[in-house]
Amino acid sequence: MGDPVPRIYVASLADYNAGSLHGCWIVANQSPDDIYREIQEMLSASEVPNAEEWAIHDFEGFRDHRVDESARPATVVRTARLALAEAGSNGSGSPSIR
Repeated sequence: MGDPVPRIYVASLADYNAGSLHGCWIVANQSPDDIYREIQEMLSASEVPNAEEWAIHDFEGFRDHRVDESARPATVVRTARLALAEAGSNGSGSPSIR
């Protein structure tokens, strides 16, 4: 089995500060706009009114690269694509065909 597909766990800070965990795993090999949309969907599903702030609480599949908790979606995408290129993967968990 190949390297895992790069993904991030994004959490609502309003929920975190209220003592609960609300977030979701997001595949990082997509457009920054798509990642941002998924973050906004997660925040809108929060039980805390007006949840707006978020942070990356976990990540996987980025090989030796780190993802900062405050990384913007464009940075996450660049880092994911770099990790995938190093792994020789197309982002689906399968080796790329060259």
